[in-house]
Amino acid sequence: MEEKQKRIYLDYGASTPVAPEVFEAMSPFLKNEWGNPVSLHKEGVTAKNAITSARGIIASEIGAHSDEIIFTSNGTEGNNMAIMGVFNRLLEEGMAPADMHFITSAIEHPSVLDVFGYLEKSRGVNVDYIGVTSEGIFDIDEFRRKITAKTNLVSVMMVNNEIGTIQPILEIGKIILEKKKENGGTDSAPYFHTDASQAMFFNKIDVEKLHVDFLTMDAQKIYGPKGVGALFIKRGVVISALIRGGRQERGLRAGTENVPGIVGMGKAFELMALQREPESLRLLELRNYFIQEVGQEIPKARINGGLDNRLPNNINLSIPGFESEFLALQLDAIGIAVATRSACIQVGSGSYVVRALGKDETETTSTLRFTMGKYTTKDDVDCAISALKKITK
Repeated sequence: MEEKQKRIYLDYGASTPVAPEVFEAMSPFLKNEWGNPVSLHKEGVTAKNAITSARGIIASEIGAHSDEIIFTSNGTEGNNMAIMGVFNRLLEEGMAPADMHFITSAIEHPSVLDVFGYLEKSRGVNVDYIGVTSEGIFDIDEFRRKITAKTNLVSVMMVNNEIGTIQPILEIGKIILEKKKENGGTDSAPYFHTDASQAMFFNKIDVEKLHVDFLTMDAQKIYGPKGVGALFIKRGVVISALIRGGRQERGLRAGTENVPGIVGMGKAFELMALQREPESLRLLELRNYFIQEVGQEIPKARINGGLDNRLPNNINLSIPGFESEFLALQLDAIGIAVATRSACIQVGSGSYVVRALGKDETETTSTLRFTMGKYTTKDDVDCAISALKKITK
């Protein structure tokens, strides 16, 4: 019998496999420890203690306090909680939507852009979408021109999910801090939210140094389970509840917590701290090799986004003359999993992120995203490039 060919997974930006250590940590809470964390009995206390431990691990890793970590179901929910939480709080305080001013970037994840689009078009909020350079970096000069002391919220992702470019969050935070001081203190508006879902594994984060009020995290991006994430909310910042009907998560997200998922996320954070540096160096070498080989074997391919401020595992390229979906399906048919763009973008549409770089439609509709991870080898990269060369020849 012919041996089945090993599949090559190059879509770690969409989701990572659950690490064995994470699965092992979760197992007791899937089999034996089924208590509800709000219950007073022994089973409930065991579950509550497990959540408390995971909350402390995550808080420590980003330089936060435990009570600043709110567990969610994923990164999308965390983004919605931060943005809609601020909007609804402003409404409760009597501010009209037409008097609100929010700022974001043109290359945010759909879970941010769609929320701002709704607030702008359906509720009448004033929203500014800051552009990016041809390298895919947030335009700081345009931001300085747009932000005022009356701006209520700024939301800029830490790392772009399609092209992997690292955004100047530290610089943005300092500008926002200046505006906060004009308004009377560091706990005042403009509030600053960043989606760090793609950044966590490769970038050491300190929320105090970044001057962020909200920071979104997602377990499935760091070898943790799906269905669990977290939102950092700075002490002193008050938002409206996302889900009502219980006292869980400081009353901001009612409902029984996902205990196994939260335990898994805590363990994933522990492992991440140990693996970040060696994996970053290994994947950077692989990424540079990938780009070098693509340049030689497929000259028509164009890399999207700059390479200086970029995740070490991300390669996003356009191959004009070929549709993204065609290329991805051809690769999948021979056992290689890649992405065309964000998993949350409608199939068949061009990449708005690549379009924001100033690229034309032939490039926005022919993009492929290769994201490598812990189990990616040089042989995997060679196989992917060889297959892509054959398909595009």
